[in-house]
Amino acid sequence: MTSNEVTGPICVKSGQRVTYSVAPWVSMYQLNTVGFDDYDWDIPAGVAQNGVLYYSADRSSVTFVVGNDFEDKTISVRMGACNQYSQTPVTLTLKKEPGAPTFLNNIDLAKGLCLPLNATGSYPITISNADPEATYVWGNLDGGWYITPTDTLKNNNYTINLTPQNDARTLWLKIISSCGTEQTYSLKVNRILSAPANQILTASGSTCVFPNSMVQFEVTNVDNSVPLTWSVDAAAQSNGWRVVMGIGNSAIIQTGSGRATITAATTGVGCSSSISATIDLSPKVPTINSASPICVSNGQAITFKVRVPDASVTYEWEYPTGWAVQGADNKSTITVIPDNTGGEVKVRAVGANGCTSDWSEAIDATPSSFTLSKITSCVNAGLPGVIEIQIAGYSSAIEYHLSIDDETFGTIDPAGISAQGVFQVNTTGAVGEFTISVSALNACGESSSATLQYVVQKENFEVVEMPTLRGMAMYYITDADSDDWYFSHDAVWLYNDVPVTGFDYYATQSNLPQGLLTSGGDNFYVTITNTNTGCITRYTNKSVGALRSASASAFAKTTNTIETFASQQAADMVIAPNPSKGKVVVKLPHYDGATTLMLFDMAGGVLNQWRVNAVESTLDISNLPNGTYLLCARQGKNNYSKQLILNK
Repeated sequence: MTSNEVTGPICVKSGQRVTYSVAPWVSMYQLNTVGFDDYDWDIPAGVAQNGVLYYSADRSSVTFVVGNDFEDKTISVRMGACNQYSQTPVTLTLKKEPGAPTFLNNIDLAKGLCLPLNATGSYPITISNADPEATYVWGNLDGGWYITPTDTLKNNNYTINLTPQNDARTLWLKIISSCGTEQTYSLKVNRILSAPANQILTASGSTCVFPNSMVQFEVTNVDNSVPLTWSVDAAAQSNGWRVVMGIGNSAIIQTGSGRATITAATTGVGCSSSISATIDLSPKVPTINSASPICVSNGQAITFKVRVPDASVTYEWEYPTGWAVQGADNKSTITVIPDNTGGEVKVRAVGANGCTSDWSEAIDATPSSFTLSKITSCVNAGLPGVIEIQIAGYSSAIEYHLSIDDETFGTIDPAGISAQGVFQVNTTGAVGEFTISVSALNACGESSSATLQYVVQKENFEVVEMPTLRGMAMYYITDADSDDWYFSHDAVWLYNDVPVTGFDYYATQSNLPQGLLTSGGDNFYVTITNTNTGCITRYTNKSVGALRSASASAFAKTTNTIETFASQQAADMVIAPNPSKGKVVVKLPHYDGATTLMLFDMAGGVLNQWRVNAVESTLDISNLPNGTYLLCARQGKNNYSKQLILNK
C-alpha cells in the first residue's frame, strides 16, 4: 500500500459534524495486481456521538458527530481486496478545537462587562476554560486603555488586568489553536454612572439656570461613546421643561418655570444605572432706580434701591475698596459715599436655593486734586535723558491730561501712563526751569492740576593744571562755591573710558597712561557725581595736546566742556530675596546695553561674574557657603554695588 492517508479536520470540538476519507480513493495492493474494494474503519468509543451516521457507498469515507471524548484519540482504516485487509492501517489523531471562552466573576460574552466610569484601578478578566495549547490575543486597546501583562501574544495568558478610560467600547479576543485555526470573540465593555464622579451640570458648571431658555447639560467624566438617555420629571414637564435633543453625554433642555429633576441613564445590557440632579431657577436680574453714569462729588452720599424687590431673595452688595457705606441692610437698599477714584456698585440677588444673578452699575466721582512724586529727581544738563513721575492715588478708571509748559525742555512720552500710574518725560538737556502739569478727567469732569517743577543747571566745577618739578603736572578739581567740594561729590578720572586708579580730586601727569602726552586727540576726562542729588557731570579734555604745553590756563580755558549722563537718583540696583537661599533676582534701574555683574567676597576676591542683556536677571549662587558677599554691576558709565547675604 502506498500514498494513502486519512483526510479531514484534525482540530474539532464536541457536537461538530465531520467527514473523513481515504485519499486517494483508489490505492494499489502490495502485489500491484488488483485495486482495493473494501475499507474497515475503526472509530474509538467516545469519538462519535451516537455512532457513525453513514459511510459512503464504497466505505472509503465516514461521517459522524464528534462526541465528548475524542481528544488525542486516533481513528484508523484498514484497506483490502476481497475482504483480505492490509495489516497496516492508515490513521489520524484528533485534537481539540478551543471552544468559546467563558470567564470568571460572572462575565458574560452576551451581556458584556460592566465597569464604573471614572475608574481609577484595573479589573481582572480570567478565561476559565483556557486551552494550554492555544494562544490568546486581546485587541482594541487604544486611546489610553491598556492591560497587564502587556504581552498580549503570550501563550497561556488567561488572566489580564484591564485599565479603561471613561468611554465604552468592544474588546476582541482572538484564540489561535495549536492547529493554526483562529476564532475571534467580542467582549463589550459597558459603563455604569455613579456619584460623585458623574454629575449633571450645565456647560458652565452650574445647576442654576434662567427660565424659558435653551440650556446644554453634560454628565462629567463621561466620553461621548457612552450612550445616555435623558429625561425630566413629570411635574417639570407640566411647567414647560422638556428634552430637546440628547447626544452622547450631553443634552439640550428647554427650561420652564419652577424646579426640575433631570435624569441621565445608561443603556448598556446588564449595566442599567442613572444619576439625577435638581435644577433650580436663578432669581430675576435686579435693576436699580438710577441712570448710568452717576456723577457725585467726592464724599457725597448716594442711595441705591432695587426697583422691584423680591421678598423671597436676599440682596448682596459690592462696592470699591475705600468707599464708605451707610445703612447697608443686605436687602434692597444701600447708601454709599464714593471717593475720588470712581468705580462701580454691584448688587446680587441670592435665592433660597443658592442660585444668584449679577448686575452692575457704573458710578463715577469727580476727581479731586492729587499730588505728583518724583521717581527720577536729577535732570542733567547738556544731554537728553528720561525722567519718570509717579501719580499719587493712581486709578485705572481715571484718564489724565499731561502737559509741559515749555517743550524746549522736553516732551511727554506719547505712550501715556503705565498700569502703575507712572509716566515719562523725554528731556532735551536744556538748562533752565520747566513745569509739568497733570489733571484727572472722567465723565463727571476734570480735577485741578497737580504740578511738578524741575531745574536744570550746570555744576560750577573746573579742572586746573598745576605744573610741578621735573616736568610733572598735577590736575585738580575746584569748586567756585566751596573749597570742600569732595565732601559732597565723587570724582573718577578716565583715559579713553578706562578708569585711572589711585586718584581722588587730583591726578598727576606722571601716573597717566603712557603716550598721553605724545598722542593728540585722546579722551582724557573726569566724571564728578554729586552724592546728594545723584547728578553726574563730565568734564572732558578734547585736545590732549594742550597737556604738552604745561599751560594751566590753556587747559582750563579751551579744553573743558560739560556733558551729562542720565540720572541715577532714587534708581538703584535691587536684589531679592536678600538674604537668599541660593537664587536671587537682580533688577537694574534701566536697560543700557550689556551689563557685567561681579560677585566679590568681603576680602575683595572675585568669585563669579556674569554678562547679562536685560534689566532683570536670575543668578544661582547656591554653590557658595553661607556668608556676606558684595555684588557689583557696571552699566555703561554707571556702577552699582550692594551687599548680598546667603543663608541656605
